[in-house]
Amino acid sequence: MGDLLNLLRATLFFCRIHGIFNLKEFTVMKSIKAVVNRVVNPIAKKRGIIHGKIILEWEKIVGPQYAAFCAPLKIAFRQGYRTYGILHIKVNPSHALLLTHSKDLVIEKVNTFFGYPAVSALKIMQIPFTPTKSALSLNVITTPISREIMTSECAPQERLDKALDDLKSLIEKEEKAKKTERLF
Repeated sequence: MGDLLNLLRATLFFCRIHGIFNLKEFTVMKSIKAVVNRVVNPIAKKRGIIHGKIILEWEKIVGPQYAAFCAPLKIAFRQGYRTYGILHIKVNPSHALLLTHSKDLVIEKVNTFFGYPAVSALKIMQIPFTPTKSALSLNVITTPISREIMTSECAPQERLDKALDDLKSLIEKEEKAKKTERLF
């Protein structure tokens, strides 16, 4: 609770210094997210991030599978326009090819989030970074697969050979039937 109070005090101090909003607005209870949005938005607009929401809600926009290895940096628009921008994304180098392949899907998800065609292209920057805590929990193998389990669940060699022989004879019968049909 003390950390939260210190964060709120620091946010109030920052807002008072930069004149973002009055102290009177804090007399009504507000969520921390609303306060953070009010602080982040003016700063983010200078960097080209629309409403600052793309950074705060990146995991909701693209899903945890993409948020695990990429994050937005900024959106660059042509001067005077706020549509069809270029979204700059930092991505772990090992996942750059996957993101390149899924480029259209990411663009569609971002545009769906904003409700208009805010992004028309991605610029992928290969920058290593540490993923979020929720992303670290994805695709984790909890127990190693032992050879005993693997061999007991696999078919023995004799059964496999018999199945292949049956398949071969079935294919030969079908080919023979096709040849006889051609004759008549």
